[in-house]
Amino acid sequence: MAKQPTQKQPPDWSGFASALADVLKWRSGQGVAIALIGGLAVGVHATPRATKDIDITVATNARPATLLASLADCNFVPAFAESAEIAAISGVLPLRHSPSGAVVDLIFARFAYQQDMVDRAVTLKVSGLAVPVVQVDDLCFLKLIAARPQDIADTVAVLKANQGIDRAALLSRVQSFAELVEQPELLDSARAILMPLNDDAE
Repeated sequence: MAKQPTQKQPPDWSGFASALADVLKWRSGQGVAIALIGGLAVGVHATPRATKDIDITVATNARPATLLASLADCNFVPAFAESAEIAAISGVLPLRHSPSGAVVDLIFARFAYQQDMVDRAVTLKVSGLAVPVVQVDDLCFLKLIAARPQDIADTVAVLKANQGIDRAALLSRVQSFAELVEQPELLDSARAILMPLNDDAE
């Protein structure tokens, strides 16, 4: 008798629910705009996958060290002793949610394209919560300019799950970014990902 294939189980995101709830509480208290990106956003727009952390883009001009006090009121502590210093340099504030242990990376919208993504975010259900999530084409753009192996796999998954994405417009956005940062390899990588998908769709 042939062996039945093992059914893949969806990842367990239950540990992220309380952390997301406290992120939303912090957002409301501070009056800032946020957008979920990263692995959780991929799971919302495509097939849920395992992820180690929560990635949130936030639109604020406040200094990282200033935000830590308000974040502490919502159960977040620095993931590292140097978290504020890391954020000042990289624009990413690494946090840990005390009750759940979840890692949260708060990413500051330093550039216009990041601010635009936050402004365009759509409210979707994540772990039963209404969370602002980056739009699907913006998520693909972020993944294409990151261009790590997981980002490439995520892009393919999201594009296959969302056939209506304008791939030509997406490639044009990557081209503009690649020229701005003088990294032509980003365009080559994006074209390799997008063009085969276009061919398959025809």
